[in-house]
Amino acid sequence: VLLFTVLDTLERLSDRRLTEMCTLAFAQRTLERVRDAVPAEAAEVLLPAAERAVRALAKVQDGFYLRRQTSAATIDFVLTDGTAESYTPETAAAEYIRVLRNATHGHGSNRDDAVPRTDALLAHHDGSLDHDLALLGYLYLLDLMSTPALLRRVLSASVRV
Repeated sequence: VLLFTVLDTLERLSDRRLTEMCTLAFAQRTLERVRDAVPAEAAEVLLPAAERAVRALAKVQDGFYLRRQTSAATIDFVLTDGTAESYTPETAAAEYIRVLRNATHGHGSNRDDAVPRTDALLAHHDGSLDHDLALLGYLYLLDLMSTPALLRRVLSASVRV
């Protein structure tokens, strides 16, 4: 649950959307950027937890068991208006994490347009989350600390912070 609070804070401090931070490709790029920025002496202490976070995020994608069982490339569902929508596993994982985050904040799928999406994500996923997923916030905190110019830019440009 603390991951969601950290990600909410990081959204404002980094000007990045939660769903962007919860995509595997973005997390991998961030890890590489942090790896390049952190001195080798500190890397052996700081990076293992960040690496575990990225592996845990990959496991969220793997949790869409219906897609695996049917060998489908996407997670498909039908919206309220009858139109079909598809998510790649990476997008579905990010949206799934967002659904979980929203549930902990007390706002679920009470909007008619959100119900089919939320239901599909919950039905398609096995519900297991690696404990190391919480370290995703740690990865982005490392990134923020290693790029103070980003924090300075966001803070000076935003009246929301």
